[in-house]
Formats: sequence, C-alpha cells, structure tokens
Amino acid sequence: MFESLERSWKLIKGSFKLIADNPILFVFPILSFLSFMIFLVAMVMLFTPVLFIGSEEQIGQNFQVIIILGALLLLFAGPFFGTFFAVALSFETGEVLKGQKASISRGIKHAIKNIKEILLWALTLFAINIIQMILRRMAEKYGGRIGGAVGNTVISILMAGWGFATAFVVPIMAFEDTNPFASIKKSVQLLKHTWGETLVGNVGAGSALGLLIIPLFLLLFVPFIGIFFLPIFILGIIAISLLTQVFNTVFMTALYLYATEKDSKKAEKYFDKDLIAHGFY
Repeated sequence: MFESLERSWKLIKGSFKLIADNPILFVFPILSFLSFMIFLVAMVMLFTPVLFIGSEEQIGQNFQVIIILGALLLLFAGPFFGTFFAVALSFETGEVLKGQKASISRGIKHAIKNIKEILLWALTLFAINIIQMILRRMAEKYGGRIGGAVGNTVISILMAGWGFATAFVVPIMAFEDTNPFASIKKSVQLLKHTWGETLVGNVGAGSALGLLIIPLFLLLFVPFIGIFFLPIFILGIIAISLLTQVFNTVFMTALYLYATEKDSKKAEKYFDKDLIAHGFY
C-alpha cells in the first residue's frame, strides 16, 4: 500500500507538471463546455417556435413534449461532448509524453476517428443515467422517507463504483480504439493492478483541488466586499472545474500508459525513471 501511495504521489506531481508546461490542454474542456452551450442554444432556438403553434391546450402539450425531449437530448449531449474532448485530451497527453508538442487539431482529428466508439460510450452513459434516475424516483415514491434515503444512498454507492470501474475507459478508447464493452472489461483488468494509485490519485488530488474553493467561498461573506467578488467566485469555480477535468484525464492517461507499457525512455521530463521502467505489473 505504501508503494502505491508513493507511486500515486509521483504521478500526481508529474501530472501537474505536465499540465503547467502544456496549458494548451485546457482548451479541450473549454471546447467541451462551449460545444454543450452551443447545442443548448440551438435547441432553444429550434424548439421555441413550436410552443406557439396551435391552441392553448396544444401549446401546453407541446411544452411538455419539448421539456421531456430537451432533457433527454441534454442527458446525451453532456456525455457525448465530454467524452469526445476527453478522448482528444487523453491522446494529446500521450503525444506530449512521447516528446511531441500538444496540438488541438491533432487531438480533435483523433477523436473524430473514434467517433463511433465515443457515440456508443455516450449512449451507455445516457442509459446508465436514465436507469439511476428511474431507480431514485422509485425509491422516493415507494420507499418512504427512510426507504428513499437508503435507496438513494445505495444507488450513489453503485454509481461511485461504476465510475471507479470505468476510470480507464477514456484512455483505452483513445489508444486502443475499442468499443465501450471491451473498454470497460479492460478498465476493470487494469484496476486489479492499479486500484491503489487510481483511488489515491483521484480522491487525493480531487480533494486538494476542492480545497481551492474554500478561500473563494469565504470572500463572499466579507462585508461590503463580498458582492464584488461574486464574478470572481464564479470564474474561480469554472477554472477549478476545468483544472479538475484536465488533471483527471492527464492522471488516468499517465497511469494507463505506465500500466500497459515498459518504455523507460519516455516521459522522463515529467515522471520518475524507475516509475516508468517498472510500470505497475
């Protein structure tokens, strides 16, 4: 366990160093966010005219249909854009670790080549989200206050386990061009060898990044000053969110590469030579 902690710390430091040296990697999650917002605006522009067609009763029915359809489309669009640009970011992380300069266009082109796998994975996440929403609704409806709370807790634990089991899916899709089911199987296999590093890296670094929110939050309570910091607070939350997304992808990509490759000549600028040479097997 102590060896896992040591390797995790080295990977965390190397990942942050890689991000600091290649700030262009931040463009990928920004593009993901912008793509989602453009999709949202396009939906509003497309569906709004439909609301004013027909009688008052028909308008009410149209509104209900549009709300349901819009919600379903957004539940799919979020995972799709997130996965698409995460695959591009993961691939470019691998290129940087090989000594190449990060390229936005190259990463996007690589993601386009894997568009089928990305669509299938987005549909998988869409289905998982729908199922967990239905189960939560059933737990609250039929379980009462206590049963609902217990049901939601169990579902949250299962979703956390799902997230942990699929931690390697994005880098696997980026480098192996596999379908979602094969990626999930490979991800679980890799976790058998790297569960300690994966857990420490994601929880430890995620907690550290989350602590950055505290000073921003405290500024809101400073008399006569807090209100002026609201825009800064919002921008700070967005920046921390982007940093978290970039770190998670970079960290899991580095962990994936060192769990599957033995090239000691690669990435010595960011990671310890022994870590690279021995991998995790």
